[in-house]
Amino acid sequence: MNRHRLDDIRALRANSTYLESKEGIELRRKEISEINSHYDGLIDQIMDPNKHDRKIEEIKRNPLLAAGSRGFDRLKWQMAEGIDIYGRDDGR
Repeated sequence: MNRHRLDDIRALRANSTYLESKEGIELRRKEISEINSHYDGLIDQIMDPNKHDRKIEEIKRNPLLAAGSRGFDRLKWQMAEGIDIYGRDDGR
């Protein structure tokens, strides 16, 4: 995994168009940061595959966050059933 990360960063650094302007240098720095965070997330997911499920359960146990989670689940259900946000059928 780290080899792929290094390959992606090397490919980005090999592109000399980023060095033509100050904005390009900042953009390259931002993209390297995004690559690193992406691979860190993948490695974390591989090392602890149940972390996401534990975080979701923790959110559902928190009374303040649970209401938002239920509302989001209800919205997903309504979208799947073809009901708009006001509870009306969309006519399908």
